[in-house]
Amino acid sequence: AQQLRTSSCKRCTFYLYSKTEPIIEASEDLVIAPWAARYPGGAAQFSRAGFDPSRNLWNAVFDFSGAPGGCHWRIPALGEVLELL
Repeated sequence: AQQLRTSSCKRCTFYLYSKTEPIIEASEDLVIAPWAARYPGGAAQFSRAGFDPSRNLWNAVFDFSGAPGGCHWRIPALGEVLELL
């Protein structure tokens, strides 16, 4: 995605490649992890789209409704991350 923007999401998981900082608003209990899929032609598709796999801003999340001491999203533990084939 060029950018992920969410609003009013609850208990969602995103495996994300993003060229810009993801933005969440009025959402809660989100899990955000790096894109973890591979498929035939995937690398060529990324190249055609102008996506640089080494520059993935999946974890540079801006939370519009964030508050000190509270977080509406988390990075999953390594054991929770799935590789999609």
